Amino acid sequence: MGIERKKFETKREFELITGMIVSDAFIKEIIPVFSPKYLSSSPAKTVARWCMEYFAKYQSAPKETIQDLFKSKTREGQLEEADVEIIEKYLDNLSRKYETLTDDNYNHQFYLDQSATFLSEKNLMMLTEDIRTAITSGKVTEAEAAVAKYARLSRASTSSIDIIKDRERIIDILNSEDDVLLKLPGALGDMIGPLSRGDFLAIIAPMKRGKTHWLLEFALRGLYRNLKVLFVSCEMTEKAMLRRTYQSIMAQPKRPQEVIIPYFDENGFVATREVPKEGIKAKTILKKAEAMTTFLQTGGGFRLLCRPSNTMSVSDLRMELHNLAYYDDFVPDIIVGDYADIFAPEKGGSKEYRHGIDETWKSMRALAQELNCLFITASQSTREGFNKDIDEKGVAEDIRKLAHVTHAMVLNQDKEQKKNQIMRAGMLVSRNEEFHTANEVACLYNYAIGKPFLSSRWVKDVNV
Repeated sequence: MGIERKKFETKREFELITGMIVSDAFIKEIIPVFSPKYLSSSPAKTVARWCMEYFAKYQSAPKETIQDLFKSKTREGQLEEADVEIIEKYLDNLSRKYETLTDDNYNHQFYLDQSATFLSEKNLMMLTEDIRTAITSGKVTEAEAAVAKYARLSRASTSSIDIIKDRERIIDILNSEDDVLLKLPGALGDMIGPLSRGDFLAIIAPMKRGKTHWLLEFALRGLYRNLKVLFVSCEMTEKAMLRRTYQSIMAQPKRPQEVIIPYFDENGFVATREVPKEGIKAKTILKKAEAMTTFLQTGGGFRLLCRPSNTMSVSDLRMELHNLAYYDDFVPDIIVGDYADIFAPEKGGSKEYRHGIDETWKSMRALAQELNCLFITASQSTREGFNKDIDEKGVAEDIRKLAHVTHAMVLNQDKEQKKNQIMRAGMLVSRNEEFHTANEVACLYNYAIGKPFLSSRWVKDVNV
């Protein structure tokens, strides 16, 4: 086995053991197909057995109790002296990862799929080795017996469900909560509803209405919740995106100026106040980045990937995601693509422009489901969106986009509202049970400091 292959295998063992330690859902689903024999590392086998014993007794993952288990086993003399130091070091390495994980930021479904694939590969490799050994020794009957005894590994959750007889699974599924990642505050959050793993949100607006600002807003709110965020820009350079991102983080304009900040007064009218702001500088950006380092030790992260328009397809993005997971141990909870319509078409796909866009949107939805993450993108409306509110007919190029999203938010605005820094947000598609296309939210903003969402109220409750 090559060094690179060995490194990859060790990493996947590490992820599997991490899941068994931190996640009740992970260990419950992996145990039926797991055996320590599939692991090559001796300390990994030992820790895995402890996790299995703990789950059998308490029906939960050990979490931070794993360190107490280690101390208890050591005190009771259950470990060889030579193994104590090795397992202690192994747990210390693990703790750097599992101590930052919570139910909110651990993508258990993604790692379950990865671990199940890993165990299936190991199962096949062991079968292959048994067959090779038997044939080399001239024991053809033993080789045939190994093939006959081979059982394909399959997690129970990947099979169909009997909606009448599988009562225990029915209860588990109905009692489980959605993996909510993000919910904006105020009226806007109530209108959009919670955003969960597997969701696909699109922001639809005419050009130059602030779509990138809005995409950044969602991305940064994910970061502030200690989630891993990947922002893919196919429109702006790294320099422009870095400046805009830190403008939003620091609420600072490009140059020193008096910034007009709108707010709702007690009567529902929009008032303003002038606030002096310093211009953003490289030195202050570095200080802010350093200050955020401690905060991000809790598990969150923000990766920025910039590519020229129409050069990156969703397949190319998959490769980038593979490299991030393998080399940087970075699996995003939220992917933001700025924006879907200027991603390159899939290789071998339809040569017709409209069908190519449809394939891109389908692929983005599939990616959200496969990675069990939230995918957010934007799309331009038709020209009519400048002069009238956007409806289903205002979706540019292909109405089929709306078939692939779980949420579609539109940004509407007239000239007077633009002058007063007011944006009206509405929904074309939503999983929110209380959703109605006539319900709009008024959002106050200031793009000079990178803030598309300072506050929000239902339009019916304000004078805009």
